[in-house]
Amino acid sequence: MNCNGYILVHRKMLESLSMSDSWLCHLWMTILLRANWKTGYFAGTELKPGQFAFSRRNFAESMKVSRGKLDRGLETLQKAGQIKIKASQRFSVLTVCNWKGYQNPEGNDRATDRATDGATDRAIYKKGRKKEGKKDSKSYPELFETFWIAYPRRESKGAALKAWPAALAATAHSKFINPDESPAEFLARRAAVYAATVASAERRFILHPATWLNGHGWEDEIGARVPTAEDLANWSPSG
Repeated sequence: MNCNGYILVHRKMLESLSMSDSWLCHLWMTILLRANWKTGYFAGTELKPGQFAFSRRNFAESMKVSRGKLDRGLETLQKAGQIKIKASQRFSVLTVCNWKGYQNPEGNDRATDRATDGATDRAIYKKGRKKEGKKDSKSYPELFETFWIAYPRRESKGAALKAWPAALAATAHSKFINPDESPAEFLARRAAVYAATVASAERRFILHPATWLNGHGWEDEIGARVPTAEDLANWSPSG
């Protein structure tokens, strides 16, 4: 591997899904460093700037992680729109999305102002917000849709989408998140836990998804009982 030269890292990376997880950040920076800076060839296959060829087994060994952890990390970056992977029987070719827009020293500032940032979730969310009036589920980011399906009260989808980026960023230090989970996977799992908790509750007592996200509902303890109509009727300020 040629270790000469450098890569450009835009400050928008601070807003990206990668920065919310140390493993994803490590993986993302390794991908940027391994990507070709000019056109080349590997086993007869042309590799353009922003691409590199790899085998998953060797890549996992070089990262000192299991094959499963590598696969989950690559899948998360693909869903976030940061990379694309084309597999063949011999090897896979990874493409960094929007490489040209961010690795151009002369026109970097101008390019990044108008380009979609493939390294940030927020750029994806903006696309979803522009289409939030449409009923087609394809109008919304795939990661958000996973959470939406798991949540027990699917109302005010646009409001939930607006709360989504801040919620992703806020999950990094949650005591409930697993080391190998991405923030989006974590929110979907906790939404499912909340759904099980309120399974027998009246619909009006189930939080709207935007309220749950803005209120960091994923931090609520499992098993907290949802109040019933009878509870509220008998409630008084004195307790």
